[in-house]
Amino acid sequence: PDENTAVSLTGGCDGRTLVSCALYYKKKIQAYSFGKKNTSDTTIAGELAKGAGINFTEIDLNKEYISAHSLNNGLEFVINSNGTGGFARAHYLYAAKLLQSNFNYLITGNFGSEIFRAVHNIGAVISTNLHHLLNF
Repeated sequence: PDENTAVSLTGGCDGRTLVSCALYYKKKIQAYSFGKKNTSDTTIAGELAKGAGINFTEIDLNKEYISAHSLNNGLEFVINSNGTGGFARAHYLYAAKLLQSNFNYLITGNFGSEIFRAVHNIGAVISTNLHHLLNF
């Protein structure tokens, strides 16, 4: 998009690829990541953003998040995905809700590793059953 966009940056391949592409195409972005404060989930992403010269938002998944937001966001995520999304993704919805007041677009690397990974490797999207179907 041509307006300021939030881009997930975790330090993994997906986030780094998205941020690199956005910078290459001179897009207006701000990076974000979530996790427990002062852990590699957020500190690596923060250092990458700093090195790239872009703003960074750290979403702290602390005790307050767990007690006040995790359950409701988890249930909402499962319901809105018609059961295809797991409760473990509650923090994705939580992050989107926090960021929506400042951004019209949120780009994540969800499932990027599944696209880049060879089909013969089982993961979050390539299930054991799908693997068996593809190798008939």
